[in-house]
Amino acid sequence: MRKQIFLIIVAVVISATTGFCKTRSTLERLWDEYHKYEKLDRPKDQAETLLKIKTDARKIDSAWDFYEASIEYVRVCSSLQYTRRQELQAQMDREVEQFGSPIMLFYHKRYEMSIEGKVAFLLQNEALLQSSHNQKFYRNGLDYIFPGMPDILPQLIGNDYDYVLWCLYTQSLDEKTSTLIHRRFTSQYPFDSLLEYYDLNLEANNLDVHERISSLESFARKHADRAVSLMAAQDLARIKLNTLDQNNGSEEQFLQLDHECDSIIGRTAFFRKSGNAADRIIAKACKAASEIKNALRDKDISAVVKKDTLYINLINISTVKVEIFRDGDKSAILSKQLKNEKRSFHVTDSIILPLGVLEDGNYNLECSGSKLQTSITYRKHSISLAMEDSDSGLRFYAADFMSGEPIDSYTLTLSDGGGKAIGSGSMSASNGFETPEHLYIDRCKRNIFAQAKYKDAKGRLHSSDLIRLTPKRPRDFSDASKVSCMILLDRSAFNPGDTVRFKVIAYSGVH
Repeated sequence: MRKQIFLIIVAVVISATTGFCKTRSTLERLWDEYHKYEKLDRPKDQAETLLKIKTDARKIDSAWDFYEASIEYVRVCSSLQYTRRQELQAQMDREVEQFGSPIMLFYHKRYEMSIEGKVAFLLQNEALLQSSHNQKFYRNGLDYIFPGMPDILPQLIGNDYDYVLWCLYTQSLDEKTSTLIHRRFTSQYPFDSLLEYYDLNLEANNLDVHERISSLESFARKHADRAVSLMAAQDLARIKLNTLDQNNGSEEQFLQLDHECDSIIGRTAFFRKSGNAADRIIAKACKAASEIKNALRDKDISAVVKKDTLYINLINISTVKVEIFRDGDKSAILSKQLKNEKRSFHVTDSIILPLGVLEDGNYNLECSGSKLQTSITYRKHSISLAMEDSDSGLRFYAADFMSGEPIDSYTLTLSDGGGKAIGSGSMSASNGFETPEHLYIDRCKRNIFAQAKYKDAKGRLHSSDLIRLTPKRPRDFSDASKVSCMILLDRSAFNPGDTVRFKVIAYSGVH
């Protein structure tokens, strides 16, 4: 008789298990079918498939499948008829409550409930939550955890109660929640150590960098025989990298950090083979040391022009190709391959290329190396052109950009907005501002530009930047008695210690 009862029980268990597996397989097939319809943009077929998923999810009490299908059903049906969105959402709210899964209900209302309401919910449903393990929910809701923890906790949490408890603790500093979680995980590895690590990071907000380093080092020593020590070790490595980068650390310091990361990686490999499952999970999530080593080997290239000299800054790049193009041209007028003789490790090396040989004009400079490229524009103009607009007409004055000395002889060229020359004539700045008597300037046109040019004894072109001749707008001044002042410098750029000549003009009325 006992044998017959035992056989009947075994048969029932096998039958139930078989039914569960079959429905689980059907759910997977239905999800594949849904995603196929999604790619084909067939919302009606999507909606029908989602209803089937919800039906099968109820059969095997699969809360996550039911919830995910419900969310998608509201979205898909709302896209077909947006006026039904509120109705569909209300229907989903009812179905979630009717399903009878505390974890699903908590997850669904996690943004609506207050902290007090969540704590009350946790305590009221403690038994049901502790007897359930819906791991797919654990992938979300732990957004406030520090780096690495969201990859660790979902795999370690053993029931829905612990998941809700972690969510509450990481989303608030509620004293009751703190008491519950610390009492729950006392002397329970790895949760007690992870909780200690989390608290340590919370306290870090009130610590300076030296105090934070000290607390992390203390944690790492305390748990040296456990994988959680890796979390502190990689935090220390991150801090060191940031500190060295901010303070322009030396090559030797970066090399030392690289060796320290090797040590962390070695310990990580050891714990990944540990007999303790928690240590294996934690070690697998600790990837920062490898990421830091990669960051130390990142390459970078940048460039800037100062005083007709190109400064190329290289990080972990041994050679750089420099090409110089006139603005708008595709053929380089200069191409050079330059070697980085220093080849420092994660330290910026600079290469200098004088550009004094270039005549005035607008250029594009391209620097490339190790599959990286940077482009900058270089506008070289050794003439400063000033324009005076008065009732007597336009007058121009050209001077050397650096010295401020007037240009004895230059050509003033007028062009339109497309760069087409519309007139030119000889000018001199020897006697100050000069009127271009030989040039007709149509003041009604908006897009007219002026430029000063001349060639030196070596045949090199010197030019000013383009200045726009804007139409004069008459203004009425009700009070012309105001005294004003302006200061004119003899140049636009100078070095500390240079003697700068200037002129101060005080005047009343308008100028």
